[in-house]
Amino acid sequence: MSERHLRRMSLFTQSGDLKPRRPASFRSQAYNCLAQVVIYESWVVTMGLESGYYTIQNGNDAVGRRRIEDLSMRPKAVINQAPSGLESPWVVEAVSDDRYILRTRGARVTSEGDKLVALIFNTSQADEWQLVPVNGMNRTYRVVAPNGAAWVVREPGKECQVEVLSSVPAGGSNEFTFTPVSDD
Repeated sequence: MSERHLRRMSLFTQSGDLKPRRPASFRSQAYNCLAQVVIYESWVVTMGLESGYYTIQNGNDAVGRRRIEDLSMRPKAVINQAPSGLESPWVVEAVSDDRYILRTRGARVTSEGDKLVALIFNTSQADEWQLVPVNGMNRTYRVVAPNGAAWVVREPGKECQVEVLSSVPAGGSNEFTFTPVSDD
């Protein structure tokens, strides 16, 4: 958690527990409930992913680059396909509280037009992504670009390039599960 969020939580907690501290001027039950909501809301919002290696899935389909690509230095497509087709984990690097750099097979990903691509060359142009938790789903996020558009798979269950769109088309999906890769 960031120092700012820890300071915010310390206003409401004592010694790291989740019991709210009530100032002397506020003795009502309403304040007690409000303090608990602020703590739990802050906890959910700030508990993003740690930097590390992850697999990314859309439903049962793995997301990543093709196993066989052309040898040019042009950006490579990031696709949605069957789990057996992808082997390389993603590198997720936390940049700030809610911003991440995402890499697949060593290349940072960005949007090019409305398509998601991995940059082989000139990676300084790559986006920092925001991971917005999906309510009620563990480690599942909407991946949002700085302009507000999000990753979308138009045809879940089929091999297709992941797109970066401002809305989800009918039948499409914009929920991605990040699963940590074990050190085994």
